[in-house]
Amino acid sequence: MDGYTGNEYVAARVNFVINTKGELTDIQIKEYTEVKFANTVVKVLELSPLWEPGYEHGKAVNVSMSIPVMFNHYAGRKDPKMYRFLSGLNKFSQVDLKLLTQTQKQPSFKHKHVDSFEKWISAEYSFASDTVYRVCFAICEFEIDKKGRLQNIEFIEDNDPGFSKIIRKILSKCPKWKWDDKNDIESPVRYRLEIKYID
Repeated sequence: MDGYTGNEYVAARVNFVINTKGELTDIQIKEYTEVKFANTVVKVLELSPLWEPGYEHGKAVNVSMSIPVMFNHYAGRKDPKMYRFLSGLNKFSQVDLKLLTQTQKQPSFKHKHVDSFEKWISAEYSFASDTVYRVCFAICEFEIDKKGRLQNIEFIEDNDPGFSKIIRKILSKCPKWKWDDKNDIESPVRYRLEIKYID
């Protein structure tokens, strides 16, 4: 992508509409790994030439589209984590994390190019054959201990045991979270995670 000089691996999911005149309109960045890259994607799409409009029953109609966009400074190299992240961008419709413990001190999460826990889950997820439904949801709780480890995973509700099994497996290999000052931590903090998946 000409003019972009940011991180080595970046990605975004963008929605837009092709109107009846073939114009690319209503650009919306839904998810991204870097703000600078997201802004660059918008600028590039704003320069898009005319498209062939969609037709229904012989009449031109607006067509909504959602696509993942990836940029790699080194085109010859492949990053499996990023490809899984792109897959996750298309799949997850909702990943909400809520703090349950009453405390002013919270750990933070950052792993390589992924700057949030929610994005990390999307990057790790791949749809497995042991899920039953194509619309899955799960609610679980877990703790982050003094060493930053994710522990004590407990599922509160789900509509597909196979989906919960996959989420548990992902959470079980979560990288350590980071505390600013471990000496001031008296007990683990507890979170509630709500995930909804639409294939």
